[in-house]
Amino acid sequence: GPPLVLLHSLASSSRSWLQVINPLSRDFAVYALDTLGQGDSDKPPRDYTIEDYAATVADFVRSLGLGSVILMGNSMGSVVAIELASAHPDMIDRLVLVGCVCRENDDDRLAMLERTRSQYDTKGNPKPRVAEDLHGVFFHVTPEALAMVNGDRKKAGVWGWKASVAVNSYNMVSRLSLIRCRTLLVYGAQDPFQEKKQVLLNGIPGVEMVVIERAGHLPQV
Repeated sequence: GPPLVLLHSLASSSRSWLQVINPLSRDFAVYALDTLGQGDSDKPPRDYTIEDYAATVADFVRSLGLGSVILMGNSMGSVVAIELASAHPDMIDRLVLVGCVCRENDDDRLAMLERTRSQYDTKGNPKPRVAEDLHGVFFHVTPEALAMVNGDRKKAGVWGWKASVAVNSYNMVSRLSLIRCRTLLVYGAQDPFQEKKQVLLNGIPGVEMVVIERAGHLPQV
């Protein structure tokens, strides 16, 4: 089937897509990437911006000769997907933004970065999460989901914080009108990050939205 590229959330990995890869692969050729610095991918030699992350995905698509792809990003992955779709419109056939985090202005970006800082130690390494931290991330916080989150955060190390800085330094709103492909916005009903969804609905031409009941910020899990 047509190529479908999956981009995971911040300080996570391609493991977050395991529940849906087999069902999706009935109709698509599925590629689930580990973002540089996270999962099993290499650590970049310098700090990366969202534009840098998007460029690595573009290089991946070109290197495999995939042509025009369907791009599905979750959380941070949706931010990278927006940059890729706006910078390389000919590369993206369709766009799916799952749990898209939107920072409308500089005040939003600074406030979120400060809220996130408490999740990391003084060296930038992520602190382990407990089940209570993940309400809204998952509808049901299972021991397996908690172990996956903490395992991926440990692998990311300081690149969890560095990725957070990249997300919260990116001016997403200025890129929305440049998206030319069909776009679907997906949120779990319990996702706390859907507060700015109207900015996306107003900014992306022709965007459609669905809400998944009994799901949180990572509805595919």
